[in-house]
Amino acid sequence: MNTDDHAQDANRTGRIPEIMIIGAAKSATTNLFWQLCHHPKVYMPSRSTPGRSKEPSFFSFDENYKKGLNWYMRLYEAAQPDELCIDASTNYTRWPQLPSTAERMATHAPNARLIYVVRHPLERAYSHYVHRYTTELYPGEPIRATFEEHVQRDPMCLDSSLYMRQIERFLEHYPRAALHVVLTSDFKRAPLETLHGICRFLDIDPDGARLGSAPDNNSQSKFEARMRKKVTGRFARVPLIGPLARRMPPSWRDWIYRALAKTSSGRATAAAFSPKPMTDETRAKYLDFFERPNQELSKFLGRDLSEWSH
Repeated sequence: MNTDDHAQDANRTGRIPEIMIIGAAKSATTNLFWQLCHHPKVYMPSRSTPGRSKEPSFFSFDENYKKGLNWYMRLYEAAQPDELCIDASTNYTRWPQLPSTAERMATHAPNARLIYVVRHPLERAYSHYVHRYTTELYPGEPIRATFEEHVQRDPMCLDSSLYMRQIERFLEHYPRAALHVVLTSDFKRAPLETLHGICRFLDIDPDGARLGSAPDNNSQSKFEARMRKKVTGRFARVPLIGPLARRMPPSWRDWIYRALAKTSSGRATAAAFSPKPMTDETRAKYLDFFERPNQELSKFLGRDLSEWSH
């Protein structure tokens, strides 16, 4: 962090968040974030720009940390004294690729409450692979690597599903009581009950929790939107046809897309940009890979995780 920033303590405005949703990516953290933000005692910054406010990634990315604590705190300067501020940066649990996160967070937010959302580790890793390949590494390009080929070159997707390894980094700096682990499956099965449990962990009134709307962050929806753009893109760039199509009613555009998707060109495009499913052999291999880490997490949480074994 900038040395000048340390000399400006007296001039700082804003807040350091008291709530940190530290991951895991592709585990429904966005939905949980928005449900918590419906609570009257929870504040998130820049409500008009939610896409940027959810994940400031201050403690994980060097380029953000170098902006200094003032930059981070100003995101929360409009919070009221009785509100808890929330940071939901899923890359906070990407050790060892981002190795300094827990230490930095403990330095500046030693009293933070940590919420860690975990999902079936192989399903999460596969979803992370699709997102990382299509959004972070090779946006707009066909998917040329299978899941197994990708993780051999880029192990982040597997590392981020080794939940106990991620937890251990934080427990080097935080007490166990500061960490609340939530299973994605629990939140799906009993969302309000799960929210109540989180509220009790945060020492805010559970009765203030309510289920509300959240922006669409569904991976399948995003994939379908990208696929639609790829299938129709060549025609949309044709003079006269493109502008005409954009003025058509949505139902007409849907009909045209479905027709184009059935052509040989449309099918070839869909195949090129669709991730290949795991083979039975690959799935068995990585279920075995996660077996011992899952047992360690099961012991740590004191609960059965056998649903992750298949």
